[in-house]
Amino acid sequence: MKESNLHDWEQKHYNIIAEMIEILDLPPQLIPYCSELWDKSRRRSPRIPTSLIVDCVYTVAHISGNRRSLKDMMSAAKSVLNRKTKPFNQDKRVESKRWIDNDWAKSAILEIVPDENILADLLER
Repeated sequence: MKESNLHDWEQKHYNIIAEMIEILDLPPQLIPYCSELWDKSRRRSPRIPTSLIVDCVYTVAHISGNRRSLKDMMSAAKSVLNRKTKPFNQDKRVESKRWIDNDWAKSAILEIVPDENILADLLER
């Protein structure tokens, strides 16, 4: 079913974030941070909105010390989205670097957890 307006569309995606958090057994307090990162990234990242959710949940889980494996992320995505989605998967024919490697993305992450070392650890993966 198509959403009739932007608010409904956004709400649908916020609900997907909450469902991913629940399936991954992450603290529910991470939902606003995942939503914030998704909001800041969705107009600038080349990822489709639902794949971007997987990236954002993975990122926030990682930087908050609640890391989940790529296998767990893909399994949760399969459960919620009905398709396996790997965090930061990219089409190298189109995009030469991950969206998270852009300065605007780094700034958005540092607003959530202002720690350069944690960001550097995330970007090494």
